[in-house]
Amino acid sequence: MKKDLKDFGKIFSFTFSNQVRAKGYVAMTLLLAVICLAAPAAGMAIAEYTGMESAQEEELWEDGEGSEGTGTEGTKTSPVKNVYVVDNTEGESIDFSYLALVGDESFRKVAYTECEDVTAAAELAEGTDDGLVLLLETRMGAYNIQVLLPDESALEWEDAYAFEDFISQYFQVALIEKSGLDYSTIGVLNTPVYITEEILTDEQALVDGEAADGEDGMPEGEDALSEDMEMLKMVLAYVLPYLNIMILYFMVLLYGQSIAGNVILEKSSKLMDTFLVSVKPWTMIFGKVAAIVSASCLQLLLWIGCLVGGFALGNTLVQMINPDTDMILVLVFNSLEMFTNVFSIPGTIIGILIMLAGFMLYSTLASICGAVVDKQEDLSSSIGVFTMVLIVSFFCTLGGGLASETGAAAWMNWVPFTATLITPAGLMVGNVSVAEGLGSLAVILVSIVLLMLVAGKVYKMMALYRGKAPSIKKLIQMVKNQ
Repeated sequence: MKKDLKDFGKIFSFTFSNQVRAKGYVAMTLLLAVICLAAPAAGMAIAEYTGMESAQEEELWEDGEGSEGTGTEGTKTSPVKNVYVVDNTEGESIDFSYLALVGDESFRKVAYTECEDVTAAAELAEGTDDGLVLLLETRMGAYNIQVLLPDESALEWEDAYAFEDFISQYFQVALIEKSGLDYSTIGVLNTPVYITEEILTDEQALVDGEAADGEDGMPEGEDALSEDMEMLKMVLAYVLPYLNIMILYFMVLLYGQSIAGNVILEKSSKLMDTFLVSVKPWTMIFGKVAAIVSASCLQLLLWIGCLVGGFALGNTLVQMINPDTDMILVLVFNSLEMFTNVFSIPGTIIGILIMLAGFMLYSTLASICGAVVDKQEDLSSSIGVFTMVLIVSFFCTLGGGLASETGAAAWMNWVPFTATLITPAGLMVGNVSVAEGLGSLAVILVSIVLLMLVAGKVYKMMALYRGKAPSIKKLIQMVKNQ
């Protein structure tokens, strides 16, 4: 046993050293690390800076700087000066002159003239360069508004569309004026109404008509905070499984073939016979897989650290550019303390261990695919089994494992290939108990040991095998007979 551990250490250190010193590994690690650090920081700073410039331009536009036709308060006024109204609705005609006192300041200098019909309004409008015709009708119990532009008018269609938007937005004000209602009555009609539901028990009742949460019926204090936490927990419970699945899925696809290729390295370099005499097959494969998994996790942790650092740097740059920023990323970054009340610390730790064990599990399966063949060019024929297991597990978790209401996720927590994709997220938000998480982790670890022993047997068995790579059925039969 001591010799096996000693051999494992030598193989691990040798493989790990070769992996992290490879030019491709170093180049990819540094390149993506720089991108993860610089891209968020630069993107956030540029977005905030351009956003401030746009806001300043809007303020200058509203102040009338650099624009033609400004009003007394510096607001750009509309070229529309005369509107000829044809009101074919029932009741008294609508008095639009009231709009000069409210609404958009750009249209406060518009003069409204009432006409008997469209023909008369058109004749008046064609005699000016700044006139429009406003036709009001009722169709099927609803008001229909049409803005007509005379043929020989100096106005553009953009001017007519702008006035149409204005009149549509403030038409309700004109209707209030037509109805003759007192504005104090209108204020009562516009008072907001909040509706809440309460469950009355023997120990809880509503007293004197006051709501249980607060005088206005809205949640307050710790109750509102707890509702926010529950909402945040629901969002994370939905998002985290997809995030976990995607991270592991692409990690396994990215490094799986590298692991399989590393296992058959000695076969192609004629060193296999020497290794089989001095080192047990499963020890050699375990050392190789553990070394590559460690190098891969180190690479991933560096990228994640640079990504977090990039967002932190971006947060600092944005606040330097604009201390009063309302950028959503800055608000989220400044509210990270809120997430500490959502995640279960024991569950998060066990979830991370399950993710690492799951990566090791799929890597072990990839090593079996590498142990079957003798050459790198034959690897594509055996790696399909490994890819198929990953894809089936991926679609199983997407199709049923995320729908917790159906209970489909329960059995997936105990299948090693699906548990590694779905269980960590459930542990982090508390939907899976710590006991279930530990049980799932134990199942994955046992599966790793069993697959590692199988990989060792296959490696040793295929060392003396000559000919075409055996089928899965034949390979299983050969392992049983060994």
